[in-house]
Amino acid sequence: MTLDDKGFIKDSLVRGKDRVYMKMADKLIDHISPYQGQYLLISHVGRREMAEKVRDYIMSKYGPVNIGIFEASPVISCHIGLGGLGVFAYKTKPELFEPVTFNS
Repeated sequence: MTLDDKGFIKDSLVRGKDRVYMKMADKLIDHISPYQGQYLLISHVGRREMAEKVRDYIMSKYGPVNIGIFEASPVISCHIGLGGLGVFAYKTKPELFEPVTFNS
């Protein structure tokens, strides 16, 4: 699923829990434009090792980029369940933008 200003969109169907994360990363890479200071976020529910694999996969396909890995909040966690993972980035550089650096 993807999210835009109109809501959620069914994007594609992938079988296998771990394959879906790599497909998600591929979709993210296809939809973003590189710009200086760009950063990506990976949020997960109890899957730090998979979040790190996704980070490494993105960096191998996209090149060096600032990626932060975070545990999802309790509210999000109870809705998506254990093992959930999401990748987030701005499609293009927003007008009001401040670069950040992650140590994840």
